[in-house]
Amino acid sequence: MSGCDTDSDTGPEQQIEYVATPAYGKSSYETEQWSTTLKNGNNAAIEITTFFHYGEFSLYLTDAEKDEVLALDEVVLTDWNCEFICNNDGFCKRVEIPNKHQYTTEELEEISRSVHMCNKTDHGPDSMIHECDEDAETDIDEGCFYDETLEKNGWCLDETIYGFQCKCDLEKVGDSEEETDENEEQCVADMV
Repeated sequence: MSGCDTDSDTGPEQQIEYVATPAYGKSSYETEQWSTTLKNGNNAAIEITTFFHYGEFSLYLTDAEKDEVLALDEVVLTDWNCEFICNNDGFCKRVEIPNKHQYTTEELEEISRSVHMCNKTDHGPDSMIHECDEDAETDIDEGCFYDETLEKNGWCLDETIYGFQCKCDLEKVGDSEEETDENEEQCVADMV
């Protein structure tokens, strides 16, 4: 999908740089995939997804890949030749355990205790995950899980996935250099 197509006469099709932004606000996300080994020796994984009001990425695409990306209703940016530029104004975090049904109650309780900063013993398998609800803007401060806590408790960050939960807009780099510079300045200003 994201590899270069080759033509025996012309060689690989050239990739062009585009700035990708979500077609709608509150649609950019970052999913961190973390793993650890539990006390019983079994492996465990969690995914922490943070949603943002705005995101911007560089995508390097051939013409055919550009058409594919523009046809998608949701875009996993890291499936393509992608570079992170910025995500701004995070408003919601969601922690999920992939294949949750494969863990025992004891394993789920151990996972829960190890992902919460407070390490309360009353975080049971049902109370450990803070889901984003319809009024998600208030949710980010309610969770008690943080990267430092995960690392302290033996979790390792394996991969980070970026995407848009909507179609994306693509602007060829160089088509509107002034606008691209303004967007980069806004990203920097929003991060400060």
